[in-house]
Amino acid sequence: MRLLSLRTPLAVACVALLGLALAPAAQAVVTKSHITVPSADPFYEVTDEDAPPPRTVRVEGTTDSTQPLVDTVNIACFDLSGAYSLVYLGVPLAADGSFSVDVPATYLGNQLCKLRAVPSSYVSGDPSAFTGPVTSIGRARTYKVESGPDAGTPVDFFVIGQQLDAADEYASLSECGIEDGHLYNADLEYTSATFACDDGYGVLEEPGANRSQIQVDGTDAYGTASAATLGEEATGLPSLTFSYVQNPLTGDLAIVESEPLVTCPGAATPPATCGAFAPSGVSDERTIEQSEGGRLVTITDRFASTDGAPHALDLLPQQGFVLGAFPAGEVAYRFPGEDAFATHAVGDTVALPSTAPAIVYARSLGAADGDPTTGQGAIVYERPSPTAHFDSVYSEGSYFYLHQTVAVPATGVATVRAAYVQGTTAAEVQATAERVAATFPAGGGSGGEGTGGGGGQAPGPTPGATGATRGGAGAVVPSNRFTLRRRIDRRHGTATLIVAVPGPGTLTLTGKGLRGVHRHARKAGHVALAVRPQRALALRLARRHRARIQVTVAFKPDGGTVRRQGVRLTLRKGTAG
Repeated sequence: MRLLSLRTPLAVACVALLGLALAPAAQAVVTKSHITVPSADPFYEVTDEDAPPPRTVRVEGTTDSTQPLVDTVNIACFDLSGAYSLVYLGVPLAADGSFSVDVPATYLGNQLCKLRAVPSSYVSGDPSAFTGPVTSIGRARTYKVESGPDAGTPVDFFVIGQQLDAADEYASLSECGIEDGHLYNADLEYTSATFACDDGYGVLEEPGANRSQIQVDGTDAYGTASAATLGEEATGLPSLTFSYVQNPLTGDLAIVESEPLVTCPGAATPPATCGAFAPSGVSDERTIEQSEGGRLVTITDRFASTDGAPHALDLLPQQGFVLGAFPAGEVAYRFPGEDAFATHAVGDTVALPSTAPAIVYARSLGAADGDPTTGQGAIVYERPSPTAHFDSVYSEGSYFYLHQTVAVPATGVATVRAAYVQGTTAAEVQATAERVAATFPAGGGSGGEGTGGGGGQAPGPTPGATGATRGGAGAVVPSNRFTLRRRIDRRHGTATLIVAVPGPGTLTLTGKGLRGVHRHARKAGHVALAVRPQRALALRLARRHRARIQVTVAFKPDGGTVRRQGVRLTLRKGTAG
C-alpha cells in the first residue's frame, strides 16, 4: 500500500506504468462503484494524531465487478476538475463485489476530497461512474516537553480545521493563534493563502522593540509556548489544556485552550533563556470558533485574575496576511478612517481612530476583485487601538501589531475579541465583517462579565523600529531597498532567503537561535542567505518538528544607509505540523 499523487502529467505516466505492474493479467474492468461508508456527505472529522491507536476511516462500498475474486479497486481522492491522489491501492473485492478497508486518516487529511473507488487499472477518464462522498478531514496534535523535569508538560498545539470553502490552521496563544488560512474554489481546489499568524502573542524581536506582546502590570509575560522556548527545564514552567469539538453536519469547529501567563523575574527584556518562571497573576481562556465554511474565525480571550487583585494588560496582538499563490505580490491594507488601500514598509505606524469595534481590510496590490488566485481578508477588532505598527514586510505578505490596553478586574474576566474574515470578493468580505462588527459592543467593552474598559488606562509607548533611511532634498544616496523570497527545506529544517539587492553592499542575517550570516554583494542581483538553526533551536525543531522564528535581514549599500526587514518563518522538519 502506497500513497501517490496524480496532480501532474508526469505522475499520470508513472502511475500508468505502476497500474500495469499491479493489475493482475486476467483482471476484468470495474465500470461502476459506490462508496456507502462514510455515509455522510460531506464527511467532516478532525483526527487526533496523539490518540492511540492511529485513527482510521472505514471505507465500504459496492462495485459491478463480474470477477470479484480477481478484481481490485484503488481508493482515490478527486477534486471536481478530475485531478486526484491515490490513497489506498489494491483493495480486494468480496464475492458479491463489495469492498471494505480501514484507511489511515492521515492519508485523507489536509485536502478536500471526492472519495471514489476506481479500478486498479484506472489512470484517467470520466470518473462520474465511481461515486462517493466529499471528505473534509483535519488533524490535531499536542506538543509536550519531551525530557527533563517537565517532561510530558503540554505547551502548544496544532489544529487544522477543514471545511468546504476554506481551511484554517491554529496554534496556541503565544505561538501564532491563526497560523495559516487557505481558500478553496467550487471544484475543491486550493486557490489562495490568506491568514498568516494572526492574534498571536509572542515576543517581538524587531530592532528597538524587544518585549513580550503581553505585559502584565508593565512586566513581560509569556504563554506556554513562549515560556517553553525560553526554558523547557525551568521551574514553574506553565502548561496548557485544550480541547476541540466539530459539528459533524456543518464542519464548524470550536477550540478552547486555557493557560496561565508567567513572568521571568530578574531577567533581561526579553530574556534569551529563563531558569525560573513566576505567576503573573493572570490567566487566559481562549475560544476559537471557525464557521461559515471556514471563511470566518472568531477568537475570544477571557483574561482573569488568579490572585484576587486587579491587573493592567498591555497587548500587542500580531496580525498578518499572505494573499495569493507565491509569489503573491504586496499586501495592501485599508485601515479604519482610510478611503483607499495602501502598502506599508517596515517601521510604518498607522494612527487609528479611537472608536471600536473597527475593521481592517486587506487585499493583494493590483489584483482584480474576485480573482480566484488571490484572497481578500478583514480583521474586526473589539478593543480600541491607537496604532497599527508594521514590523515585518516581504514580497509575499506583511505583519503588523495593534496596541491595546485592558484592565483585568479582581473578580470576573476581561474579554478581548477579534474576528477574521477571508474570501475572494470585496463585497462578501465586507458584508461578513460588518455583520460581525455589529455584534461586538460599541466602545470596545464587553459588559456583564466584570470587564475593564478599553480606554481606562493611559496607553503605554508604542514600540518603534528602524525603517528605511531616506536622503534629504537633492541628496544622492544609493538605494537600500531590497526584496525577499523564501524557500523552506522541510527535510532538513532549514530555509533560504533569496535577497534581490539594487547594487553593491553588505547583507547580514540575524535571529534568535540562528547562525548569523554576513555577505557582501558585489553588484545588483540576487544573494542567497541560509537560515540555519543553532544547536538549541535545532534540538527543539527535532523534538517538535516545527519552530516559528523571526529573521532580520539588513542591507547597507556601499556609501549608503542601512535598511532592515523582518521575516517570520516556520521551520519544519519531518511530517508533523
